[in-house]
Amino acid sequence: MPTIGYHIRGLVKAVGIIKSIKILTFRVLGIEKYVTVKVRDFNFVVRTMDSDLFVLSQIFGWEEYRIDSNRLKILRNIVSKWLDAGLTPVIIDAGANVGYSSLYFYDTFPGVCILSIEPDPTSFSVLKLHTQAYSHIKPVNAALWSHDRGLELMSSDTGSWGTQVTEGAGVPSNRLDALIGEIPNARTLIIKLDIEGAEREVVESCPEIFIDTKCIVVEPHDFKTPGSACLFPLYKVAGQKKFDTILNGENIFLFSLD
Repeated sequence: MPTIGYHIRGLVKAVGIIKSIKILTFRVLGIEKYVTVKVRDFNFVVRTMDSDLFVLSQIFGWEEYRIDSNRLKILRNIVSKWLDAGLTPVIIDAGANVGYSSLYFYDTFPGVCILSIEPDPTSFSVLKLHTQAYSHIKPVNAALWSHDRGLELMSSDTGSWGTQVTEGAGVPSNRLDALIGEIPNARTLIIKLDIEGAEREVVESCPEIFIDTKCIVVEPHDFKTPGSACLFPLYKVAGQKKFDTILNGENIFLFSLD
């Protein structure tokens, strides 16, 4: 797991030293504030007592979703070909939290449809604030799962980035194939999963979507639920076609070679 020093350095890279000191001061004092920051061309808020500063550090500080230039060129060419053919390229941002990752993908692939999926209602309200000016980003207040009957949200003492879901009631749930099916002529370019142990349920429910996806990004969570083999269905997918495997930060990238 990244150290606190890693996160602080990443926060400084993302928002600068002055804003970082402001955020960290409020946090040390135990004061809940929404601090406004400018990152690239985006205006963000950072909740000082939640996990926002760590997420922002990883995504815009250390760029843990960065795709190297060669593969980025390939993916952008695929986007152009799909658009020319009348298809709709889609990026799935599952476990979007407050939307930093969705806007990182938007900045990398402008004009691509992004489904920004987040079950936690408080984080989702901030996500909507962050993405409301971008029509290509579609916020979805639900948990990604194997059914649409709803789930129970389990909060975490590490903040909203550690929220998990389990069978029960309280928050909506959606299947990935159902969400993609609502978009005309959709083709999945990237599926990003940061869903705190729900990976097995999601991949196992529609493996064909993952097989057809050009890039899969997943943060493993077996350390939270030992013995659950969260990524077992994804390994089965990876065994059916050729993928390049890249590690960046806490994430595994699978790039399709077909």
